[in-house]
Amino acid sequence: MKQALLALAALAGCASAPKPPPGPPAELTTRELRAGNVEVSLFAEVRSGQGFGKPLVALPGGPGLSHQYLEPLLRLATPARAVVLLDLRGTGASSTPTAKSWPRAAYVRDIEVLRAALGVEQMHLLGHSWGGRIAIAYAAAYPKHVASLSLVGSVPPLEIATKRMIEESGPRVRKLIAEGLIPAEPPGVGANGDCLPLMLAFAPMWHANPRRKTNLGATTCRNVFAQIQKGAVNTDQGEDLASLRSRTLVLQGEADPIGLNAVQVLAGALTGAPHELVTIPDCGHLPWDECPAPFFAALERFLDAPPPGPTPDVPFTPLIPSR
Repeated sequence: MKQALLALAALAGCASAPKPPPGPPAELTTRELRAGNVEVSLFAEVRSGQGFGKPLVALPGGPGLSHQYLEPLLRLATPARAVVLLDLRGTGASSTPTAKSWPRAAYVRDIEVLRAALGVEQMHLLGHSWGGRIAIAYAAAYPKHVASLSLVGSVPPLEIATKRMIEESGPRVRKLIAEGLIPAEPPGVGANGDCLPLMLAFAPMWHANPRRKTNLGATTCRNVFAQIQKGAVNTDQGEDLASLRSRTLVLQGEADPIGLNAVQVLAGALTGAPHELVTIPDCGHLPWDECPAPFFAALERFLDAPPPGPTPDVPFTPLIPSR
């Protein structure tokens, strides 16, 4: 069960050959970006035009997953807005610091290093799953640099929300184990720190249809649990949430194992930020893959909305009945 929760916090066609998916518009290019300081070298995949505009910077989850499973988000790039997919420290093609613990402040510094390398004053920040924690921490520390904040299937950084997540996901895990869809004895982390087999073992719980094939592309997983736990990355972030002022979208599939009650607590904690909670029926933890039409419609509408003027604190109106 503990491992399951960690794994959260995965045509009938014509006879002719299928057409390849459309590439980016001619005015857009996809390239690699390196940024860093004396502590860490960061790697990112970037799709942009000649400039970055206010880029959408996406942070992956796991913790430990590299950026490739987020590559469907590259379709959000326009000539006026780049999309940047970052490998967080210790994952993918980013380097692994020698420090034995990585506090939230270190991740926040990394995002600021990336922003400086992009040469932009503001960026739209998106955190998926565990990456939502890092996105929240950065937005709290550098509010003037965050044009908007999108939390997609975000692990709720609040003790009460975590308790609700455990309460809701536990029975589902046991059911999937009984059905043979999740192994009763999941694989451990490999000797080289490879945690992808462990993540994929629990992937059936990520989907509304647990028999759906999980598509993570060329994503890798590197075990970073020890460093983040020693660095207190997983502690409560109630103060960060209360201090947020950035326009925020909380976007989640209704079948996401994070749970609707947990995400309602998360949205309710955004007492000082203009925000909205959008849930997608029959959709799980990877909404761009499982339910792309409503997912991209909601995210594009949010990103393309004009920035709000000065507003008072926005009260939260629950959209989901409490259980």
